[in-house]
Amino acid sequence: MQTGISYCFLLGWLLCSCSETKSNHNQSIQDTAAVLLQQDSTSVFTTTALVEDTTVRFDMSEVPSEPDTKIKILEIGNFHNNEVWKGADNKQWYGLFQTTTGYYVKKTIVQVKTVYDALLDTKYVWSGKQVSVSDKDTCLLLITGISLPERNIDTVVMSQKTIWPSEKISFTVDSITYTLRATGKRQKISNEVSDYRLYISIIKDGVEKQQLLVVHDVFDDTMTVVMWVGDLDGDYKPDAIIDVSNHYNNHRPALFLSGEASEKEIMKKVAEFSQLGC
Repeated sequence: MQTGISYCFLLGWLLCSCSETKSNHNQSIQDTAAVLLQQDSTSVFTTTALVEDTTVRFDMSEVPSEPDTKIKILEIGNFHNNEVWKGADNKQWYGLFQTTTGYYVKKTIVQVKTVYDALLDTKYVWSGKQVSVSDKDTCLLLITGISLPERNIDTVVMSQKTIWPSEKISFTVDSITYTLRATGKRQKISNEVSDYRLYISIIKDGVEKQQLLVVHDVFDDTMTVVMWVGDLDGDYKPDAIIDVSNHYNNHRPALFLSGEASEKEIMKKVAEFSQLGC
């Protein structure tokens, strides 16, 4: 009888032990599965995370074609995409340079680089154009499409760069007197100008020759500016750079050359360069 009880006790103990072992084994499997699932979840998250593309791309979609004028001009500085034409840096350029003692013209190397345009560009898509030259002196204007003698230039010292209606400025080049004069209407209080006309005239052999250079019916918070006058092309006659814009947000220098003028003209407008501020 005692032996039967012992067998029963032993059998019960074995069953309980097996049950506990199985329970512990199942819990171990569950714990291991949870760890693996957690690791797999981390792995999936890592492989699908988005990485920001920091590559800078250049937008060339609005680069204009080369102007069809024989002579072309540029300025140095930063410009919008549609203001500097494709291949401009492949041309043979002359620069009109200013020093502390005067002006000179010489061949120069022009570089055009795509840069960030703060007004139009996104962080990683750039379209702006930076025009620079190899020379360190101040470059007033870049000219291509014409051969210019490299030399120091005789320059007219202008007493004022803006010629208002009813005003005039005279200067002498090679013993000939030239006069810049303006007509139009000017409001006394606001200084607003309308019906503006800028003329240049000479008197040679007792005969006056007059030419109309700039015409604007209205201005928007700006005024015509005579930027520079001097003998750029070496024919002993004055040439001029005039900002012919009539809007405050537009800078538009125009080059007038005496060497390209007809018999009826004193100087001819041969090129313009237009730049918007914003």
